[in-house]
Amino acid sequence: MKNKSAKISTDQLFFSHTWNFLNVYLVKQVGRSQATAESYRDSLTIFKNYLVDELGKSISTFQFSDCTNGHSPFMCRYNLSNQNKPQPMSKI
Repeated sequence: MKNKSAKISTDQLFFSHTWNFLNVYLVKQVGRSQATAESYRDSLTIFKNYLVDELGKSISTFQFSDCTNGHSPFMCRYNLSNQNKPQPMSKI
């Protein structure tokens, strides 16, 4: 299956796989609790907000190859600076 707007295979899309990981693999296949999935989802929402707000990235084209450990220190600073601000809920 292809993402027509960017012509990127969905198997390369980071947030497509994280949705499958949270909603299919984690809960249905290995039997982890919904609370575990929610905790992971909360962290991914912070990461998504960082990508969109700080880097201007689109989650519909963000790929695994775009995800590097270089994001970590900047995302941590972003998270600390936004700790007391309400975060929009997201469906990942």
